[in-house]
Amino acid sequence: MDIIGFIGVYDKTDLLLNIAKILTKMQKKVLIVDTTLEQKTKYVVPAINPTASYITNFEDFDVAIGFDSLEQIKKYFGIQEGLQYDIILVNVKEIKFDNNNLSRIVKIGLPAGGQSVLYSMSNLVISSAVNSFGANTTRAWSAFSKVEAIIWMILTAFGTSVITFVGQNYGAGKKDRVRKSVKIGLVLTASVVAFFSALLYVFCPVFIKLFTQNTEVIDIGVSVLRICAPFYTLYSFTEVLSGAVKGSGEGLMPMIITVFTVCIMRLVWIWTVVPHFCTIQTVTLSYPITWALSSFVLILYYMNYSKVKFQ
Repeated sequence: MDIIGFIGVYDKTDLLLNIAKILTKMQKKVLIVDTTLEQKTKYVVPAINPTASYITNFEDFDVAIGFDSLEQIKKYFGIQEGLQYDIILVNVKEIKFDNNNLSRIVKIGLPAGGQSVLYSMSNLVISSAVNSFGANTTRAWSAFSKVEAIIWMILTAFGTSVITFVGQNYGAGKKDRVRKSVKIGLVLTASVVAFFSALLYVFCPVFIKLFTQNTEVIDIGVSVLRICAPFYTLYSFTEVLSGAVKGSGEGLMPMIITVFTVCIMRLVWIWTVVPHFCTIQTVTLSYPITWALSSFVLILYYMNYSKVKFQ
């Protein structure tokens, strides 16, 4: 079922009726919902014994008058499942905030935003540590970051897909499909990331040379990349399981877990271990160590405490 909203003060009654006629000719089952204050549609579409809220059929499509939400329409039909329409055209004059939905959005979105900010702050500290090793190390780290961006794009794409799929199926009450999608998502993500990680490990000198021809810079970049490459697959668990938990409406716990196991632990590593073993390789080790830690904690949380835990 597709829901298409038409927003604006301009009278859209005729436009929606014409669109509905076209869609009906295409064998689509269509419903027009007029949520405007004027509800001009009721003056155009005839109805027998109209009430304050009613649904009438007009030229093979349905028109809903006097409803503010799809939930009210479900109650009108006496159903709890989804409405049996292919397309719903909604006429909206103005947008209003729904406090309940707004709080749910903030509950999920604010932790995700905070997590990104804290990630950036921890990366600033790591960049400062990297810069202390000199210009060649800084250039090597820059080249390494550009090369490994391939992995992060893959992880982000799969993580976003899992959030979307889990959210849709969890909202529909299909938890079996949620768990199945998480399992498939883990296998796909880990497999693709492992393949590209192997490529980066084997051909990392070639990739680093795309950004520099300095021998020392290449050697440093290769050593850094070969420390991280074998462990990128570990982060598949963090990305997929975190996405699954977020998709079920839990935005706070993934943030707390990630902030403590990744951001804070990296800072602890930089401030306590690196001063005693002052090499760029020691700085780099903070990445696979925190990936393993965050994945381990998220696996425990997902399997025992999340709304979509394995059964």
